[in-house]
Amino acid sequence: MKTYVLTVREQHESMSLGLKLKTYREEVVESDDRRQPLQRIIEVVDEIGGPYAWNRCVRDRRRKNVFRYVLPDGRVVEAREETVDQRTSRLGREEVERFKREAPRPLVAHLLHGGTRAWAGDKVGTAAGDKLGVVTTAREPWRSNMGDVRQSVRVLGINGAVYGGTAYVSAGDLVRLRPIKTTTKGAS
Repeated sequence: MKTYVLTVREQHESMSLGLKLKTYREEVVESDDRRQPLQRIIEVVDEIGGPYAWNRCVRDRRRKNVFRYVLPDGRVVEAREETVDQRTSRLGREEVERFKREAPRPLVAHLLHGGTRAWAGDKVGTAAGDKLGVVTTAREPWRSNMGDVRQSVRVLGINGAVYGGTAYVSAGDLVRLRPIKTTTKGAS
């Protein structure tokens, strides 16, 4: 399945730099069929330019894997295949939003400081580098019966939950975390 990023841009003239394009709308279209992004472009063009605006568009055929159309008023509607970097950043943002929104659940994260050993104050996050929490407590590393070096950590997540888990020191920057049930004192 290919992912296309549908972008609507508006041209603004600048005295020194010539034409500039300003993005004011983006949408992600996933499809196995190459015709679906094209159909979505037709819908967007008709929505923006009014009825029969599609007939007045100019097709730009200079680029491979890009559907690009220019409306008479200068607005540009294009759908291009999503690059690996765009996909990674989009999925990272979605993962962080899901982490904030949903109830705490077990997860695998990464130490973001670049080393293998965890210290209090280190950031923990996704593989793309988005922050999910901060290490509050890190114990001394210990050797498991499997022969690898591990370290017990406690993490305060950006969603407010407290997580406990293990940092796998000898395996890189991986941290396996589970939510900890905390009790409040004085509640009756």
